Amino acid sequence: MALLPKLPIQLKPEYNYQTIGVSYSYPGASPRTIEEKVTSVIEARLALVREVKNVRSVSGNGYGRVTADIDEKADINLASHEVSQIISNIYPLLPKGLSYPNVYIWGNSPGESPVLIYTALTDKNDEGLATILEDYVIEPLQQVKGVGEVQLHEVIQKQINLFQFVESKTKY
Repeated sequence: MALLPKLPIQLKPEYNYQTIGVSYSYPGASPRTIEEKVTSVIEARLALVREVKNVRSVSGNGYGRVTADIDEKADINLASHEVSQIISNIYPLLPKGLSYPNVYIWGNSPGESPVLIYTALTDKNDEGLATILEDYVIEPLQQVKGVGEVQLHEVIQKQINLFQFVESKTKY
């Protein structure tokens, strides 16, 4: 420990990149199945987008995420639209039972990007789950000091995504 240099610590480090994330769920699928049948397909297509500088991914039990770093001079909204079109085109080729992949833009500053993302899955009525999440998750989170925004994003194929943003002026 004494040999380690004293590195500066920033509670809110600045970064200068734009990122597009694509997340999906495939209930019951192993990480290997998700990697081979979904993640690798999405990665290969995103790597062809001109503005993409780097692609990385995670495949786990029942879920996956592909993240693409976008050139800082590129229009992130246009790149996101292109990624959304790619997803729309390849979705029919992906395995049945896969949720429709969600495309997210991660901003240039910490206040623009979600701090937490929750995904809720159900085999019951989607509307019932949305009501439960609104009453017991979203409203209580909105009351927490320092939470800037909580969103109920989508109800797609029995999947609901929640985003939690922390105000940029909040201290950690």
